[in-house]
Amino acid sequence: MAGTGEGGQAEEELVVSLIGQGLSSCTQVPVLQQQPGLTSVCLHGNNITSTEGISHLSRLQHLNLSSNAVASLDGLQGKTARLPTLGHMIS
Repeated sequence: MAGTGEGGQAEEELVVSLIGQGLSSCTQVPVLQQQPGLTSVCLHGNNITSTEGISHLSRLQHLNLSSNAVASLDGLQGKTARLPTLGHMIS
């Protein structure tokens, strides 16, 4: 799906979904490190305890960390206000 950027150019949405993969950390997900332009990340149903490893995602708009063990959003370093949707600590 694409949106419209400056000058009317289409912006590509980059999405990753890793539901229920048994992950314990965002740093275990190579694509999060390799694709800083990701716009949507769904890590629902894992064992993630921290948001460390996603603060560099400058285009992130949607983050789903529901059904994880995240205790705080410290790793987002001021990005929470820019996220229109954030599922972070919903059991």
